[in-house]
Amino acid sequence: ALRVVTVGFGVWSGAGMASEAARRMHLGLPEARPFEHPVLGEVGVDHHGRTVVSGRVATDHHWVVDEHRTASGVAVLPGTAHLELMIAGARAAGVDDVRLDQVSLLEPLVVPDDRSVTVRVVVDAESDGRRAVRIDSDAGTGTTWITHSEAVLTSDGAATAPVDAAAV
Repeated sequence: ALRVVTVGFGVWSGAGMASEAARRMHLGLPEARPFEHPVLGEVGVDHHGRTVVSGRVATDHHWVVDEHRTASGVAVLPGTAHLELMIAGARAAGVDDVRLDQVSLLEPLVVPDDRSVTVRVVVDAESDGRRAVRIDSDAGTGTTWITHSEAVLTSDGAATAPVDAAAV
């Protein structure tokens, strides 16, 4: 296990590569390579074989949260952005023809104005033509993950049958 000690006061608090390495280790982010996306910046595979695509979102850099606020002014990631991040995660995992089933928005992904929030999309390995996908954030704390949404990825060939609304 990597043990990193940084000077934790004044201008040195949270600075440098050692701080970033410690944050990544504490959050369990895998070794990664660059990923081209407006929010997600890197992709890797964790020790469970899951594809993990991660990045940071901040109100001063991402209009998608800055322009989506509650009546009290709290910035949140809108539901459509959850879908877009899930699709981007699926593509990073090598799934090109994506269909999202059983989408659940579990908890708002809040982005404080004073700090960025680490976001990750976790795509499980395929099982019977399906993959679980979820969006987590560290809520800007750098300590633990909170799951905000989840879904099941299917390709068109493995998609669930449409529901007949009249029969329900």
